[in-house]
Amino acid sequence: MAQNGTRATGPRCIALVGPFQSGKTTLLEAILARTGAIQRQGTVEAENTVGDASKEARHHKMSVELSIASTNFMGDTYTFVDCPGSVEFVHDMRAALPAVDAAVVVCELDEKKVPQLQLILRELEAQKIPRFLFLNKIDKADSTIHEALRLLQPASRGKLLLRQIPTFSGEIVFTALLGGFRSFAGPIVGGIVFTYLKTYAVATTEYWQALLGAVLVLLVILLPTGIVGALSQLAAKLTAKAKS
Repeated sequence: MAQNGTRATGPRCIALVGPFQSGKTTLLEAILARTGAIQRQGTVEAENTVGDASKEARHHKMSVELSIASTNFMGDTYTFVDCPGSVEFVHDMRAALPAVDAAVVVCELDEKKVPQLQLILRELEAQKIPRFLFLNKIDKADSTIHEALRLLQPASRGKLLLRQIPTFSGEIVFTALLGGFRSFAGPIVGGIVFTYLKTYAVATTEYWQALLGAVLVLLVILLPTGIVGALSQLAAKLTAKAKS
């Protein structure tokens, strides 16, 4: 948003920063693929990514210089600057930061990388660059969301706040059951209700998964046809009663 409260327009420059081998180049590749900038997503292992295109980078399978790529999304142009994560190339990150509008800090649940993450966040704080953390490799983590925040909090002077909750494949089934799978609107309604329930549960207790599971099981038992199905049955009964 602009300072006068209107929506800011024009191109945006975003830095991708983070500890060594946290997945910045892979994230950039995924962004370019999802927004249609490239037809097929490459991998670091296959040596066909947009970033890390130099011979040296592909030989070592690590970033050794800045990589820059642009894409369009919802009518806006975004230019991403993928900064090397290795400490010997930190000067490249420092040279790029004054030119960016914001930074995505790519990190993972690795306690050994927290000190390096702290150095990066200090750089961003010193230059007053808007930033948010992208927690990568969550499929390999065995910690809860709250445990992840506690692990990463020492790296930041400011309090880390949960902005978006990871979504897993099993939740698709829950939303269909919750809303009702016999109608088109059922999964949509189920998805909206599930999102609100999950947000409330995460903010309420550390054991949000157990609380959410109990509530969902109770709703499925009480409303076997889903929310939309139950409302349809109620409407049919009220209509029949009115006619009688």
